[in-house]
Amino acid sequence: MPRTTGVSRPTDELASKAWPVIDGIDYTEARARLCDDFGLFRSSLKRLIEEFADVAIAGGAHGSEALAAYAARMHKLTGSAGMLGADAIRQLAVDTRAACVDGDIERARRLADVLTVHMRRMSLSAAPVLRQARIEAEQASRGSPSCEVTVQPRQLIDLIQLLREQSLLALQRFDAIAQPLRRHLGDELFEITRDHIDNLRFMEAAKAIAAR
Repeated sequence: MPRTTGVSRPTDELASKAWPVIDGIDYTEARARLCDDFGLFRSSLKRLIEEFADVAIAGGAHGSEALAAYAARMHKLTGSAGMLGADAIRQLAVDTRAACVDGDIERARRLADVLTVHMRRMSLSAAPVLRQARIEAEQASRGSPSCEVTVQPRQLIDLIQLLREQSLLALQRFDAIAQPLRRHLGDELFEITRDHIDNLRFMEAAKAIAAR
């Protein structure tokens, strides 16, 4: 049984469903922190994955300003991951921030590399949950004026480039142009591409889009 916090629980259908098991997340902790609100959990998870898709430390980040900026980012990740019960990611963010504060760039880079692995594992495990969120968003937006927008060549080029770079930012970019991209690719190829992206098969997704 999930712990309670004394706050009334939401009554919408999402909250009544069994919560999914996602690699790296203690869903019992997440339920307690978010008052058993699955919709809030899903949207918070989506934001975390999008915002921290790339947690590697840039090759030129040696100066104190660069380290301070990265430390601030890790501080934010600490809070976001803690709220979702992603304890390993939270601790890695704490340790990476500490290394940045100490000026130990080599240790910070090593920790950031481990953090990248954890983020990718969580993203892959969360893919079905976020895919369902995208489907629901698409269904809700169909028929709106914005759905008539045509995908632009520059948008396709940017998305393909992110996919070829194996960047998790491709998840966010794909979501942003999903409706016009569906019309551009057609339903069958769009679903194939989305399946590749949801499962982090970025090179296959890039090939599918480029072939069109």
